[in-house]
Amino acid sequence: EDLQALPLERYLFHHWKPPLSEESANDKDAIIGALGDLTRRMHSGGWVHRDFYLGHIFVREAGANEDRLCVIDVQRATRRPSWWLRSQIKDLASLHFSADPAFIDEEDRERFLKTYWQTDRFSHYHRFLLSWIRRKGDRIRRHTEKSLGIPYRDFFKNKYY
Repeated sequence: EDLQALPLERYLFHHWKPPLSEESANDKDAIIGALGDLTRRMHSGGWVHRDFYLGHIFVREAGANEDRLCVIDVQRATRRPSWWLRSQIKDLASLHFSADPAFIDEEDRERFLKTYWQTDRFSHYHRFLLSWIRRKGDRIRRHTEKSLGIPYRDFFKNKYY
């Protein structure tokens, strides 16, 4: 059966262009929350994706009787002990890197992590993990810039269709 959905990186480009309508803002909040829940369930179940970018998460249109999000390209996914934090950080950093800042701001990123960690406030430990995620995301960015020969600010140009 064909998947009737869009990659999240394309979905945000087509549905979340600023300024957002109230409907789009609610949709954005719902999808960010669903992504936080999906990621937490995956990691707490011992799974890490290893290529967990927005292009590997697909969004179904609202109104479907099933989950709106699904993950593709799972051939590299592996089971790791849930305490193996390094692999989870790489997944979270990959999402952080692939979220175009034109559509996903710092507040959105924090909302995702608060859902993922099931908290209303970041503890000192959460802030430590957040700095680790950002550092790893920066390493992914530098590697991508070097590999593609373009700066990060140009990475998202002409990416959406």
